[in-house]
Amino acid sequence: MQAKTIIGINQEDIQVALKESLSDGDKPTLPIVFTVKQEREVVCSILHVALKEK
Repeated sequence: MQAKTIIGINQEDIQVALKESLSDGDKPTLPIVFTVKQEREVVCSILHVALKEK
């Protein structure tokens, strides 16, 4: 398993970075999310949508 870091300032940045990270065929098994603005629901929904597409 290879560790990857996804950084984004807003929802769109996170979505783009996640798609780029998943483009090589890897599928994350354990996401760990750190957020300052407490937007966990938004980040979780982005992860759920991205993983369903794979």
